[in-house]
Amino acid sequence: MIYETLFKNILFPTIEKIKGRKTFRYLEEYSTNELKSSEELQAVQFQKLKKLLQHSQENVSYYKKQWKSIGFDWREVRSLADYSQLPVLTKTDIRDNYNELIAENFKGKSFSKATGGSTGQPLKFEFSTESNERRIAVMMRGYGWAGLTPSRKSLHLWGGEIGKVSKKRQFKMDLYHAFYGRKMLNSFNMTINNMVEYVDNINKYRPKIIVAYVAPLVMLAEYIQTNSLSIWTPESIITGAEGLLEFQRKKIEAAFGCKVFNTYGSREFMLIASECEQHDGLHINIDHLVVEICEKGVPCDTGDVGDIVISDLHNYAMPFIRYEIGDIASMSPNKVCQCGKHFPLLKNIEGRKLDVIRTPDGRTVPGEFFPHLMKDIPNIVRFQVIQEEIGKLIINYIVDNPINEEELIQIKGLVEEKMGKDLDVEFRKVDDIPLTQTGKHRVTISRLSNQ
Repeated sequence: MIYETLFKNILFPTIEKIKGRKTFRYLEEYSTNELKSSEELQAVQFQKLKKLLQHSQENVSYYKKQWKSIGFDWREVRSLADYSQLPVLTKTDIRDNYNELIAENFKGKSFSKATGGSTGQPLKFEFSTESNERRIAVMMRGYGWAGLTPSRKSLHLWGGEIGKVSKKRQFKMDLYHAFYGRKMLNSFNMTINNMVEYVDNINKYRPKIIVAYVAPLVMLAEYIQTNSLSIWTPESIITGAEGLLEFQRKKIEAAFGCKVFNTYGSREFMLIASECEQHDGLHINIDHLVVEICEKGVPCDTGDVGDIVISDLHNYAMPFIRYEIGDIASMSPNKVCQCGKHFPLLKNIEGRKLDVIRTPDGRTVPGEFFPHLMKDIPNIVRFQVIQEEIGKLIINYIVDNPINEEELIQIKGLVEEKMGKDLDVEFRKVDDIPLTQTGKHRVTISRLSNQ
């Protein structure tokens, strides 16, 4: 408690000032917005949207050309219905028009990231300093609803580094996480044979909050109950990275004896929506994003399932306007949550489940491992991992330019390092990877029984 108070009032603001960052100021802004009415939040959102549209029309060549061709002018936008007439932005659009999507007044001033490619298509994108700081602030607000404030003692069962990490880099990462009161456990290293070590780590560290990928946390919960193990009970658990099903929530809560707070986010935007203590849907950060549920780019009626389409209101470096993220969901018909917050609610997020891959020596590897592995491999535009038998893995991939054979050897080596050399890894260059009946791409498919 002493460190939390010291961190909040002295350490964090001081570091922010030294680094020239405004995360703390943005957090105060977003925290204040929690008290606003629906009408006030919508007004904040629309004001930010108008500024983004003006900036994009004046500084982003992709939108200049597109909007001119369809007769769109930001000055004529009077409501979200006017804005929703714009075409959706797809991953293909971004790849094909990358430089034209970077704002002219941000070229050379932005930073780049790559998505993990949970849809099988890793995506590189640009973002601004303000955008990054605001994303962190929004995440802090959403995690705060589950009790996790900056520096609060937390344990993260999350995807870690793939491959060997230098001692210097490991030291810097450990120091960084210690400053924020975090202990990191790499979910990619968890196997059926070492789960007891993860249980021991949790029991020794005694975190106030656990933050975890859904799939490995469910496996750990099953292991705890199957073996009747004692486990430290945190105040709450925050889940992310994939959709949380109700039976999974019950397993986790039964094993750990506390409530689960689900979140929905992505690499492109970080935290998009998060649960409050009512656990009746995920509050959308509408003071930071515009989130629509659409069918072929047209907004759906409330309650209907459709594609999630998002605009980032603060990434002026590479504006994502009506970006089709690749997931599907529905909006809750509830106008006001019992918690008193007036952020609208997202319900029934679908299309994000990644199958677990199993190895001959009894390991279970979460499907999230492969998007992390493939995201930085150039020229692979889409991939899919298929397991039909315990000793073999097939990796289908599509390229836009010839791939270096050494890169495939490197990928195979990293897979073997994680999954054992008894697993046969076969690469297949293909021209197409079929979508599911719902039009989605499954990045990992296990056809083994007892999946």
